[in-house]
Amino acid sequence: PATWSWRLNESLLQDPAAKEEISQALTSYFTENETEGMSSVSVWEAHKSVIRGILIGLATRKRKEATSAMADVYDTIKRLELQHKRSQLTEKYGELMEARCTLNTLLTKRYQRSLQRSKNFFYAHANKGGKFLAHLLKGDTPRTQVRKLRLTSGRVSPYPEDIADEFRAYYESLYNLRPPGHQAPGGEAPPHVQTYIQDTVR
Repeated sequence: PATWSWRLNESLLQDPAAKEEISQALTSYFTENETEGMSSVSVWEAHKSVIRGILIGLATRKRKEATSAMADVYDTIKRLELQHKRSQLTEKYGELMEARCTLNTLLTKRYQRSLQRSKNFFYAHANKGGKFLAHLLKGDTPRTQVRKLRLTSGRVSPYPEDIADEFRAYYESLYNLRPPGHQAPGGEAPPHVQTYIQDTVR
């Protein structure tokens, strides 16, 4: 089974409050742990786990705040829509439009984060063999396979033998189209063409 791998929520680096909290945590950590007798390598390696825990906490808190804000805006819009239908007041309509703008801003931020994650994913997996490429190729397989074919007799056949015979007959006819006066004896394709067709189209 796949193991969970933590990744930094890049939006935290654009949040001034989060950046300030991270900076203070780093300062406090090194002040408290860079003591005499403590290996600098151990302090450095341990700080990664400490700061990762802080970042996970910040990301969780930010996600909960965003979810709560989204729910509050939806509730506000629903309430204002009912009030506007009942009263038809311009003031309520203005409040409703403001709430909808707030919702649009929140949704835009969510879509931007999703888009950034998608870009990061495609960049990380570009030109690399793996499950992602295998999935893409598997999705293309049905579009590149001939699952059934209408034969010259008018019958539709799903059998590979019939499909191969039909393609063979088509290419034999195609490669035998030569200028007048240059037809091979008996109207058949030249021997080298027949050999190519027999070896290639099976």
